[in-house]
Amino acid sequence: MTEKKFDFKEEMLPLMNEIGNHIPGGFFIYKAQEPEELIYANQWVFDIFGCKDEKEFRELTGFTFKGMLHPDDYEQVASSIDEQIAGNEDNNDYVEYRIIRKDGSIRWVDDYGHYTETSEYGGIYFVFISDITEKRETLQNDIATRNAVVEALSEAYHTVWMINDVETESFSLYSGDLAGDSIHFNPIRDALTKMKIPRQRNTISIRQSRKATENVFIRNSASLRSLRD
Repeated sequence: MTEKKFDFKEEMLPLMNEIGNHIPGGFFIYKAQEPEELIYANQWVFDIFGCKDEKEFRELTGFTFKGMLHPDDYEQVASSIDEQIAGNEDNNDYVEYRIIRKDGSIRWVDDYGHYTETSEYGGIYFVFISDITEKRETLQNDIATRNAVVEALSEAYHTVWMINDVETESFSLYSGDLAGDSIHFNPIRDALTKMKIPRQRNTISIRQSRKATENVFIRNSASLRSLRD
């Protein structure tokens, strides 16, 4: 962690409050040292937690960073933040975690944080958060649909894979027998090395081996280059 001094003091809070009221999203500041007490949070944060004002938010969270997180997520999130801050010179971190709103509902938020050292508070974090619950649900539904389609295709085809990135020639193999002593290994290898990849991203390519006698369902990632070596 690279120490950076920023002379953030208590008398700056009124100005911070004025700025925070115009930020389109949740913004808060908290002390890095336990109990990770919050110094400031804007109205957007209160809204995300289903609170009408700071009083309700304090009652719900104890006005601490740990109190904001779902209890089952805190240890992993705190560890991830520490590792990210220690591993980059910009002192930035990104995490996603669950929160419990005032009404008891569980939501997901993303958290963009920045660590800095101050003369008055010591180490502090400036954090922007937003509710990403619907985005995560949509992504999970898309993944579930994709996996269901690929699994169905795997029943009819011996080899099924998805092109993940055309530029890096990476793909995910879903069905195929790649055991070195298998009669299917060389045909699959030859097909992969001769394959012409379409010039677009996120393309699903289906190929059927000439000798389709087994159907071994596997999930792992590989690189086309590694098979060419």
